[in-house]
Amino acid sequence: MPYQAQIVCLANSRKPQGKCIAGKIWGGDHHGIWVRPVSNRPQDSISDPERTCQTGQFAQLRDLLSISFSNAHGHVFQQENHVIQNPPVWVQNGQASIADLAGLVDTPLALWENNYHSYSGCNDKVPAEILLHPRPSLYLIRPQNIRVRVSAEGAYRGDRTLKARATFSYNRVNYSLIITDCDVENYYQRQGAGEYVPEGISYFTVSLGDVSNGFAYKLIAAVI
Repeated sequence: MPYQAQIVCLANSRKPQGKCIAGKIWGGDHHGIWVRPVSNRPQDSISDPERTCQTGQFAQLRDLLSISFSNAHGHVFQQENHVIQNPPVWVQNGQASIADLAGLVDTPLALWENNYHSYSGCNDKVPAEILLHPRPSLYLIRPQNIRVRVSAEGAYRGDRTLKARATFSYNRVNYSLIITDCDVENYYQRQGAGEYVPEGISYFTVSLGDVSNGFAYKLIAAVI
C-alpha cells in the first residue's frame, strides 16, 4: 500500500547515476525521523525527473517535500531507505529556515566507528564486515573547526580530478570527509587547489554511503 511523508530536505548530493536525496519527517507523530528516498534500480539513486517537483523545479535543500513511497527498501544497513512510488509524486510545500533546523540536530557520540582512514581522509570509512544490520546512516550535526581542502587526491594513480574534502571536529574527534553536496563541491572545485576557511556554515549532513571495495565511506551530503 503506497504511503506518503513530508520531509525537510537535508541532503542533495551526487551519487553514481543520479542524486542522493534525504531528509527528516516534518510534522506529525514521526517528526524528526530520517527518510532517504531511493529508486529500485541497482544504484538506488534518484534521477532528475524523479526529483522534479510539481513546480517544475528540482528538490533543493530545506524544501518541504511531500513524497509518495511504495515500500521500505530493506537495505543491509541504511535503515532510512524507502522506495519512491512510480510514477514519482513530489510536491514542494515551501521551505524551512536555518533556524527551523535547530530542533532536528542529531547528537551521536561519534560519527560511526572511527580509526579507519582512507589514503587522503581521517576517520572516513567503516569496514563492510561491521555493517551487517540496519543502523542509522544519516546525521545532521554541528561541526567545528571547519577547513576545506581541494586537491587531486588521485594524482598518484593518474587521476587529476580535484576533490573537495572538509576537515572538522565533532565531539573532540577529528574527521576529514569528502564533500558530495553538488553545489558546494562545484564551488570549491572552481576555486582551484588549496585550503579554505569557510564562513557561515551551521550544519553538515553526514551520510554513511554504500559499500565500495570493502568499506562504506562517510560523506558530507549537505553543507547548510
